[in-house]
Amino acid sequence: MATGQSETEDVVIWRDIARILFSGEMTPRIGELGSQCTRDDRVKVEEVFGGSESHIKGRKIDLFFQKQLPGFKKPLELFSWEAKSMNAGTDQLQIQRRKNMRINACMANKTSSIAGFVGSVTKFPLPGPVILDIEGHRALPYVVRKVEPGVFGAGTVTASKPMICLPDVVDSIEGFLDEGHLSALLSLKV
Repeated sequence: MATGQSETEDVVIWRDIARILFSGEMTPRIGELGSQCTRDDRVKVEEVFGGSESHIKGRKIDLFFQKQLPGFKKPLELFSWEAKSMNAGTDQLQIQRRKNMRINACMANKTSSIAGFVGSVTKFPLPGPVILDIEGHRALPYVVRKVEPGVFGAGTVTASKPMICLPDVVDSIEGFLDEGHLSALLSLKV
């Protein structure tokens, strides 16, 4: 992966990796699509505080995962990964990480709210999907879990290898294989 790639190019690479990891289990979608879960939550907030819901749109997401369930018209939004290019600043990355946590908490809330209804059809809620904050060829994996009603927590997946780094040049392939990056990548498949 060449340095200086656009965010879109990075998202396509991570989407292709997700397709391999989750083949057939769920659908990874890209293209800054709006999340219905986040739109629904924003509408609820506007109703409580007396605002207008006429122009509310869902949060735009770089890469999100859906699963079509029997008996549902629309696919269920499971979790999202957000991306920034390698030249993004620290402040921009922190803003992105907080946005990603809020989006995934929203999706986890929606998933857990229908878990009783779907329980016998499939394995929901999923056991804490691994979320990625992507920065070029690197990604920080973590989980967002519902701790109690209305409360979510985020935590790292592994202490030994906090970042997954894809090889970006031939010389970095050995490190990718020997330093645990490949096993960390494969651990994304829950």
